[in-house]
Amino acid sequence: METRVTQWKFGENTIDRVVESEMPRCVPSVLLPDVTPEIVERHRHWLEPYMLDPNTGQLILYTFVIRTPRSTILAIPAAATISPGRRISAIT
Repeated sequence: METRVTQWKFGENTIDRVVESEMPRCVPSVLLPDVTPEIVERHRHWLEPYMLDPNTGQLILYTFVIRTPRSTILAIPAAATISPGRRISAIT
């Protein structure tokens, strides 16, 4: 499977969105236990199709590479790095 990158430029800074997998991986409640189907439905308009697969309702995983004149930062959304048993709050 091919990796897809989208890039934004802000002056001397760039942000690259690197899609780790085009294949949906899991429903949001697997990574965010507090997320209910009602919360997903309320936010569906901005989640689809880039973060939530419209056909399966599963998450699409990605990473951001942020480059400034002084630094390169790898930003992985928090849900991707949760260890088993650890809970984080969901957007409501």
